Amino acid sequence: MKILITGICGFTGSTLARELAKEGNEVCGLDNFLREGSRGNVEPLRKLGIRVEEGDIRNEADLAKMPKVDWVLDCAAEPSVLAGVGSGMGSYELMDHNLIGTIRVLELCKKIQAGFVLMSTSRVYAVTGLSNLKVEVVKGAYRPRLGLRLRLSKAAGGRLQATGNAKAEGGKRPSFAPNLTDSGGATEGLVERGLSTKGISESFSTEPPLSLYGTSKRCAELLAMEYGEAFGFPVWINRCGVLAGKGQFGKADQGIFSYWIRSWRENRPLRYIGFEGTGAQVRDCLHPVDLVPVLKKQMETDRLRLRLRLRDDESVDLRICNFGGGMRQVGIMAAGALYGLKHHRQRLAADHAHAQQLAMGLSRVPGIRCEAVETNMVYFNLESVSASRLAEVLHEKNVRVLPVGEQRIRAVTSLAVDSEDIRYGVEVIEETLGRLM
Repeated sequence: MKILITGICGFTGSTLARELAKEGNEVCGLDNFLREGSRGNVEPLRKLGIRVEEGDIRNEADLAKMPKVDWVLDCAAEPSVLAGVGSGMGSYELMDHNLIGTIRVLELCKKIQAGFVLMSTSRVYAVTGLSNLKVEVVKGAYRPRLGLRLRLSKAAGGRLQATGNAKAEGGKRPSFAPNLTDSGGATEGLVERGLSTKGISESFSTEPPLSLYGTSKRCAELLAMEYGEAFGFPVWINRCGVLAGKGQFGKADQGIFSYWIRSWRENRPLRYIGFEGTGAQVRDCLHPVDLVPVLKKQMETDRLRLRLRLRDDESVDLRICNFGGGMRQVGIMAAGALYGLKHHRQRLAADHAHAQQLAMGLSRVPGIRCEAVETNMVYFNLESVSASRLAEVLHEKNVRVLPVGEQRIRAVTSLAVDSEDIRYGVEVIEETLGRLM
C-alpha cells in the first residue's frame, strides 16, 4: 500500500512512518520542520527507504510534488492546546496550519481519490460539559461518580438527567464542577451523553467552547467527513488522547509526560494547573505504535462498505474513533520508572561529570560559547552557524544534539554516553563547525 504522511518528521508522523514501512508499505511524506528537533528524523527515515520532502501542506505546489498514493495520514498540525491565545502562535496562524492546511490535503485526496485519516484530538469535546462532570476520588485519583441515577428527560432535550451527590471525597467540590448546586446533600443536574465510568465516548458533546485549538481540529473533522461524502473517498477521524513516548519534544502545553520526566531529571518544580492542585487528575497515555494495527484495519476497509454508519445510539458516525492508552502503556511507564529509581539514581553524578567534561571541551572550540552546566544537559551557542544545520550534519556522524534556537543547541549525557563518547563528540563538533564556518 502507498501511504503519504504529512508532518512525517514530528513525533507521531515519524513513529507511524517507521512502523508502517516495516510492514512493507511504501511510505513517503513531507514536513515544514517548524518543530525544533524535527530535522533529526530525516536521515533515520530515509535510511528505511522512506521518501521525505521539505514542504508545507498549506502550499498546493508542495503537495503536488508528492507521488500518487492510496491513503493520506494527516499528522501535520500545531499540537498545543494553548496555541492562538498565548505568546506564541497567533489565532489566524493556528487556523491557517490546522484548518487551511487540512483543506489543501483534502483537495489532494479528492484529486487522486486517496483515502484520508485525520489524526485529531480529545480536545474537541465541550469544555462546559467537561467542567460540569461529577467525580469522586478513589485511591487518590478522580473518576466519574459511580451510582448516578440516570433517566432520559424530554424536558432536557433528550439528555440524561442525573440525581446524586456531586461532591468529591471529603465533601470538597472539585474546582472544575462549579455549576451544580447542592440541596440537602443531593444534587440534580444534566449529564452530557457519552459519559460513563470508563470516561468520555465519541458521543460526548462537541459544542463550543472547545479552545481555539480544539475548534480548529473539530472544523477539520467536519470538513473531512463532508469531502469524503461529496467526492467519494474514505475518511477516518481518530481522536487521540495524550500521545507520548521516546523521541517526543515535550513541553508544558504539549507532550506533558515527556515534560514531566524531563523536569524530574532536572530537579525542576512542577505545578498543578486547575483541579485544585490536588494531583488527582487522571489521563491516559498512548504510544503512536499502538495505533498501527488500527490504521491497518482502517485502510483495508472496503471503500464501498465505508459509508455513513452510526453507532448504536444513532448519534455518532462509526468513522469517528476515540483512542487512548490503557494498562499496556501504564505498565511500560511504571516499569521504566521503577528501573530508573532502582538503577539510575547513582548514575546522576556520572552523567553530570560527563556534562562538565563536554562543556569544558566545547569551551575550547572556536565559534562556541558554553552556558553554565548544572545538570546533565549542556547548552551552547554558535557565533555564525545555524543550529539546525550543525545538528543535521552531526546526526549523520552519529552525534545527536537538539537545536533549541536559531544558534543555540542542547546536548544531553546519559547512561549510553561515556568519557570516550564525549571526546569523540567534541572532536566531531570542532571539525564539523570548522568546515561549516
